[in-house]
Amino acid sequence: MIRDNQIALQGVEDIVERYVVMANQAIQIGQFDNAENYLSSGRKYKPDKQNIIEARRVLARESSVS
Repeated sequence: MIRDNQIALQGVEDIVERYVVMANQAIQIGQFDNAENYLSSGRKYKPDKQNIIEARRVLARESSVS
């Protein structure tokens, strides 16, 4: 039972990480709305995850420059 829980938690981590990767890719090509959507999706699972917080900072900075 504990092993199953660990696998599930790792799955959530993997999903959140993928959202952050997709958000960063969207930021790089100027798709700021898509980036925001990806980060919002990731925050539903891990609102305090550091890489989501950092990606939001990058998004805010980059979208204000454009």
